[in-house]
Amino acid sequence: MPLSRAKEFKDVVLGYEANGNVLIEWLTDLPGGAMAVRASKTVGTTSAERKPAIMPLDGVEGNFYKLRVTPQGTTVCKLFWGRVRLKVIGVYLDGAQNEKFETEELSLAG
Repeated sequence: MPLSRAKEFKDVVLGYEANGNVLIEWLTDLPGGAMAVRASKTVGTTSAERKPAIMPLDGVEGNFYKLRVTPQGTTVCKLFWGRVRLKVIGVYLDGAQNEKFETEELSLAG
């Protein structure tokens, strides 16, 4: 598997309207290399007005990520906008996957 630049996530914010409960899930591939739920939050009714839902993601890392929004029961949900705050942390190496990093051959001759 080629190395990619891992990210550290701060939070995700969604603008939404809902007439009941909505489950928000954040999935990433780290650690372990398989997509799994790393954070989740249930948000409630918005009384027919757009409202931001903020889900902290402190400490969650990943090369790849996915957002899943699931209305519960008979809930109807409208998504209007979203924002993810993250920073690139570099190359993530997993010893269990026998990953390593090494440079190309370099010449010190002038």
